[in-house]
Amino acid sequence: MNAQMNVRKLTVEPYIAIFVLIMTLLLHPLVTKAEGNAAYSDRDRAVKADNTAVNVRDRSVMQKTADQAKQNMNDVELAARIRKDIMKDKSLSTYAQNVKVIAYNGQVTIKGPVRSDGERQAVLKYARTAAGTQNVVNQIAVESVRK
Repeated sequence: MNAQMNVRKLTVEPYIAIFVLIMTLLLHPLVTKAEGNAAYSDRDRAVKADNTAVNVRDRSVMQKTADQAKQNMNDVELAARIRKDIMKDKSLSTYAQNVKVIAYNGQVTIKGPVRSDGERQAVLKYARTAAGTQNVVNQIAVESVRK
C-alpha cells in the first residue's frame, strides 16, 4: 500500500506543478498592476496616461506611423541604433524613452511627448548623430507634468 501511495504521489505532483505555473502566469499581470511597477518614477505614476488626442492625430493618412516604416536593413538598423541610444540615457523620462522612431528611406521621424526642452534636444541629438541633421523630422511635443 505504501508503494502505491508513492507512485500516486509522483504522478500527481507534476500536474500540481503545471497548475501552479499556469495560475502564476495568468495572475502575474494582475498582481503587478495592483502593486504598481517600480520602474516608473513617482512623477510618471501620478499622471494617468491619456493619449487619445495623440492617437486621433496619428490616424491621419498624412502622419507617419511605425507601420509605414521600411523593413529594409538600413532603416531597421538606423531606427534600432537611435532607439538604443535613447534607452541608454537613463536621465530621460519614460515619455522621452517611448518616443516613436520611424525610419523611411534613410529619413527619420521622431514623434511623441517629452517632459522638457532638454529631453527634446537630447532625443534629437541621438537621431541627428545616427541619421544626419538634414534627415531628421522633429515632431516631438514638450508636455509638462499634469496635476
